[in-house]
Amino acid sequence: MNNKVSLSLTLLVIVLFTLFHTIYGSSTHIASTLNVNTTYIPVKINLAFLGFNDDGAYRFKLDKHTLSLLLSTMLPTHTPHVIQTGKPIDVKYEYIYKIQHLNEISIYEELLAKSTNYQPSLNHYLVKIFDVDSFFGTLQQKHFSSQSYDMGDYTIFFVSPDKERIVSRMLVAQPRKKEDFKYFYTGHTTRELEGAQSWIGKGRYVVIDIMSGPAHYGKVDTDEGAISRDSFPRLLEYYLPQGYQGTALQGSSAIEIYTHLATITIETIKHVFTTDIMYETIPHAEKILVPIVVLRNHQLFNPWKTDSEYAIDLGLIRSEVRKLYPLGTISIVSAIHNIHDHPHISMAVAKSLKTESNYELQENGKYNIRVRSYLDSQSLVQFMREGNDILAKGLLDSPTEPLSTYLQKTFLKTVSSKTDDVGVGAPTKGTRIIPIYVFSMIGMGKDLLIDKHNLMASFEDTVIVLQSNETVDVPYFVGDSLVSLDSKFSTPYILSGLTTALGGVVPPYMHFSDIHNRVIENHMFDFGYHSWGNFAFGETSQVFIDAVVRNNVLTRLNSATIMIQASLEQIDEFSHQYLLDPISGNKINNSPKTDIFDLLVEGEENVNLQMAESTVTKLRQDLRKLEKQLVQVTTQLSSYQFQAAHRISASVEFGASKLFEYVSQEISHSRLQLMCCIIATSTEGGISNWLHTEKSIFIVFEIALI
Repeated sequence: MNNKVSLSLTLLVIVLFTLFHTIYGSSTHIASTLNVNTTYIPVKINLAFLGFNDDGAYRFKLDKHTLSLLLSTMLPTHTPHVIQTGKPIDVKYEYIYKIQHLNEISIYEELLAKSTNYQPSLNHYLVKIFDVDSFFGTLQQKHFSSQSYDMGDYTIFFVSPDKERIVSRMLVAQPRKKEDFKYFYTGHTTRELEGAQSWIGKGRYVVIDIMSGPAHYGKVDTDEGAISRDSFPRLLEYYLPQGYQGTALQGSSAIEIYTHLATITIETIKHVFTTDIMYETIPHAEKILVPIVVLRNHQLFNPWKTDSEYAIDLGLIRSEVRKLYPLGTISIVSAIHNIHDHPHISMAVAKSLKTESNYELQENGKYNIRVRSYLDSQSLVQFMREGNDILAKGLLDSPTEPLSTYLQKTFLKTVSSKTDDVGVGAPTKGTRIIPIYVFSMIGMGKDLLIDKHNLMASFEDTVIVLQSNETVDVPYFVGDSLVSLDSKFSTPYILSGLTTALGGVVPPYMHFSDIHNRVIENHMFDFGYHSWGNFAFGETSQVFIDAVVRNNVLTRLNSATIMIQASLEQIDEFSHQYLLDPISGNKINNSPKTDIFDLLVEGEENVNLQMAESTVTKLRQDLRKLEKQLVQVTTQLSSYQFQAAHRISASVEFGASKLFEYVSQEISHSRLQLMCCIIATSTEGGISNWLHTEKSIFIVFEIALI
């Protein structure tokens, strides 16, 4: 009798799950199961204009209503994608635009006059971003901050200063006329290169100066992403006389300026503020261990010596990492090893070394073949996994021995090792390991790069960085010059790779395009407070710190969606095979609403009311709790309460995993129980309408109790 009752209760639970499924319908989204179309996250976007209210260049006056209408039409919502798979995630950002004129343009013009530095070799002026960025940080706090979050909402500062006023305030090296006054923004003080017109600020903002430049930079030999004079609106062209061949409409209409500003705003939102996510899942751990392992093929220098010009700035890495990951503790372990002492790693490097060739046009009009080597990062990591080396396979695969013992054998016994907050006996349960391998290579070729273009490659569980004593030519240009990098500086590449590995953060030049169905590039924000690319600083903007935590939350919710949908699909499959509606005698379908739920809720006599009603009530309470948690998550994400959102998302993911485990076990158990039961049916009325014969027979719980 007890076995029959147990079986009956098990089957009843499955019936109720199926009833829940039929009520809300089959869907690929978790929000659909909660009777909501999708999960919306409101995001406030401020557009702050300095010099666009008849007080800046050419006395141009921008109409806020026209631009607001354009933005609301062009990008009311946006769904981010997973770069790794190209699939959208179950989130839709809903943008709330606020456009505001600011009157501090004269103050900024005075700051520009003091900050410009003339470059005779280039015949233009450079402005260091470090000298002017804090001005916009002050504006952010003054106009867009609140008591709940001091750094304010995401903001785009559009600037249009009057060049005549700037020149009149300059104390030295004044140009002869304002048309000769060209200035660019740069983060580098030692390179004599043109700079940018836009950058990512230290806080939750970006800055775009339409009167600077025009800037020219980007990747060589590509059909997209490069920045040119047409990348930003040019008021100069708009106000020139009729007949000028430019990109504007020569004063006949300002609509092109508005559409151009709206397009730049949309690009900024997608590439900086609400970016895609690199990986579908981001493992979470309360503790994260980052072993930074230098593997060198020489004895010329030690990157861990602070007085070396090749030194890795461990202090900067520690300070930035603490900001990047507020969800737990991060410990750093550093070591240096000779690559020749590890044959499997040496072999992995040799196997992953590839060669490419291309034709380059020379000044004499002839083509020369250029051959250069590069490291294939995917091959390198795969060969390291396959090798039997404790520094490679042992870190890329989870160690079977206790982690404290493992670390002692691998790193802490090394004389040159340095540790940060990690001891040999430290608790290591739930620790995620993200090894960073810095390959310090000498004599491997002057232009050796990773994957043809970079000095770094990042994966879900590891980062590869290349260091040498060469000045390496990279396939990028600024103005009329090709870009060369001093590859001895590894710190920025360690930071950028770690940022991607920690939170799946996508570099600001990458974005998945629905139209093209692939990843596209736009290098508008190569400059600024981040570590990606060839022109960044090394310090991390708040927008990327936000992205690390937000991506952890979104991937958890996406994972919960997948698990709940998989649970419902199992139940759906089981119901099609075994279950029928005990009232009508028909098989349960996937209609949005069925009478059986009403009967259970309203208490019809031919349904076991007491047990069914209480169970359904509990299910509804659980669902309402889940829905409430999702609403809390979206509210907290919208107000930048990322840590609180992360805690709730962990609860949602845990509940979804338990649901999947429970449903799988119960359905498997029920299938075994039903294999022994065969009941014949007739075509006439009576109890046969309660039963249905297909491949197997489902016995409703009332009969099982007999």
